[in-house]
Amino acid sequence: MISRIIIFTLLCLLTLSAPAADRLTFPIPKFFKLNVIADDLNFNGANMSMTGFETNKTAEDIFHFYQQEWDGKINTSYFGNWIIYSHLKKGLLFTVQFKQKGQLQISGILALSNLPGIQSEDFAHLGKGFPMPKDTKVANDIKADDGGRLSRTLLLINKQSLQSNFKFYQNKLSNEGWTIQYQQKTPASRSAAMLLAKDNSTLNLMMEYSDGETKIQAVRMDN
Repeated sequence: MISRIIIFTLLCLLTLSAPAADRLTFPIPKFFKLNVIADDLNFNGANMSMTGFETNKTAEDIFHFYQQEWDGKINTSYFGNWIIYSHLKKGLLFTVQFKQKGQLQISGILALSNLPGIQSEDFAHLGKGFPMPKDTKVANDIKADDGGRLSRTLLLINKQSLQSNFKFYQNKLSNEGWTIQYQQKTPASRSAAMLLAKDNSTLNLMMEYSDGETKIQAVRMDN
């Protein structure tokens, strides 16, 4: 009985609000074991429902299921060791993203986003409120509410040296009241990490310099 309630709740997370006759639900195969990732997620301005899954079936089994469910209208793409199947219907983007977890197990994510809900001004506000050096580009800005625990994950890119970025965040965040709990930088200045705390919040910064660019991943958790 409990497992049925959990599955029903997860299905609700992947049902986007719409008129009753036009409500669309993410198709989920019986061989998926589901788990909640976040109750409320905003990815680069798009409100998104997201649920994790695990299965001992193959990538081919997953492909055939969704190819049938989506009447053959399925796009396949790859990102590193991730396989991504996607389908667009009535302005909604259905995404199945997964990778091999073990020899006999696959783990992944089901995501449903409302593309018409994304406004051009949403992109202009990416990174708003988060300190960053001049001429820094925001590649990703993901906000999530996981049962009242708020998180924000940003991917920032600029052409300044790693040393310059490292000093910027040391000074800027210290001035804003953050306490540095841990920091490390490689001798060759190719990577660095910093862990900070402020009140009930933590901030984890990871930096890497390559090909003339510094990539910064920032993860803030508010408890």
